[in-house]
Amino acid sequence: MKSKIYLAAAGSGKTTFLINSLSNTDQRFLYTTFTDENAAVAKEMIYQKYGCIPSSITVLPWFSFLLEHGVRPFQGTAGFGKEKFSGVDLNPEGRNFNKKGTLRYYCNKSKEIYAAKLPALALKCNECSSGAVIERIKELFGVVLIDEIQDMAGYDYDFIAALLSAGMPVVMCGDERQSTYRTNAGNKNKGLSLEQYIEKNKLASLCEIDRATLNGTHRCSKGVIEFANMVYPEFPPTESLCDASNEIHNGVWAIPESLAQKYCEFFDPVILRHSVATQTANASAVCNFGKAKGRTYDHVLIYPVADMASWLQDASTDLKPQTRSKLYVAITRARFSAGFVVADNKVNELPDTLRVWKP
Repeated sequence: MKSKIYLAAAGSGKTTFLINSLSNTDQRFLYTTFTDENAAVAKEMIYQKYGCIPSSITVLPWFSFLLEHGVRPFQGTAGFGKEKFSGVDLNPEGRNFNKKGTLRYYCNKSKEIYAAKLPALALKCNECSSGAVIERIKELFGVVLIDEIQDMAGYDYDFIAALLSAGMPVVMCGDERQSTYRTNAGNKNKGLSLEQYIEKNKLASLCEIDRATLNGTHRCSKGVIEFANMVYPEFPPTESLCDASNEIHNGVWAIPESLAQKYCEFFDPVILRHSVATQTANASAVCNFGKAKGRTYDHVLIYPVADMASWLQDASTDLKPQTRSKLYVAITRARFSAGFVVADNKVNELPDTLRVWKP
């Protein structure tokens, strides 16, 4: 199996694609992804496929992988043999005035390794052990599968590059448009996607970039995905592979705020909002933008933040990267329809791309 990055669309089935590449054979696979929740989903999918988790397949969240296979086996070579690292500090690290290479440079007083420095420490262990960290990973696993690569950041890229440079087959899937979370907020490689990092560091010969295979969505109807494509016009447009012909309510709509409750009564959408502080209509299900990623609903009703509301009126409005990602994720949770709650006095200012709903 050759190393490759599959740049995927929302609802393209990237996790299913990776799971289907696993086989219950003598070859050993490692599946890793950022969040515990995504790792749990992968385990469930593997269990459904085989009726168990085969011994040839290991599933680990990214931080667990770096701790168990990047740091602990060879931490003694880096001078930390007596240390018992207690876990990972997920909070923003802030400025670190400790000397690089010292214990406190990498971890807090509780011996939790800073998320931004965990892959850096794994790389230090690899350097101090003359490459033994990467060689051990190659011996344990025939292929490394990395899901949701858009969540990777900082020194994560350098660790992946070390795997690629050592000849480790690494197959990755992700969608940069859905980058609502990052493994860390470190300054290393800041502003780069993994695709850009690979191209910048001339690693394309080691890892092919595939933009076509997973660029169709099985989740979103034609009207929903065509509207979502407007959020990232610089990306190749995603096509709908979803048959919504039997669904009465389709597409993207503007819902006057005074009609939001009635809209909920008609279509029972899942409400997507910024936070619990956002006042919404009453609905059977409500979810924050940050928690909605990876989920699928028939109909969604979105309460946009101010910048999103401005973008609805004028798609050339500049959005902060995370706001843009959250907008894209919110729209693409929908199979059939996505509604945006709009102030009644702003409805007439909307472009023709948004139909105004009336009961």
